[in-house]
Amino acid sequence: MSQAVIPYMKSTHTDTEAGAQKMYGAGPCIINIGSFRAHQSDPNQEGYAASKAGQLGLTQAMAISLGGMGIRVNLVAPGRIKVAHECKEGDEKGEEWEGLVTEKDVSDHPTNRAGRPKDVVDACLYLMGAGFVTGKL
Repeated sequence: MSQAVIPYMKSTHTDTEAGAQKMYGAGPCIINIGSFRAHQSDPNQEGYAASKAGQLGLTQAMAISLGGMGIRVNLVAPGRIKVAHECKEGDEKGEEWEGLVTEKDVSDHPTNRAGRPKDVVDACLYLMGAGFVTGKL
């Protein structure tokens, strides 16, 4: 998907003499969604952990490669995110979000709570407007 949108994202605000970007606003950005599992795996999750670690490298490499075009690339790597109606069993039992949160969801995070989809959205909104941030997670 990133490769498909890069031609449309290239900045036209480049000072060709100085080679510097003259960005108006934050400029275009690509935001990859990963997972904290890139750093902290559960047992028997090697494939998932490896794919998430690969996203880290991809994000940082793309940030370097695309920076000259005025395109920023970042990664949001949340911890456990709980959503209402997370599984068929929860739907059938009519469980609410609070009922799906386990002790492990809380103990795994320094914030002492499970994440919500809004937490991911808030991080993405920040990165969209943070014109000086690239290659970070």
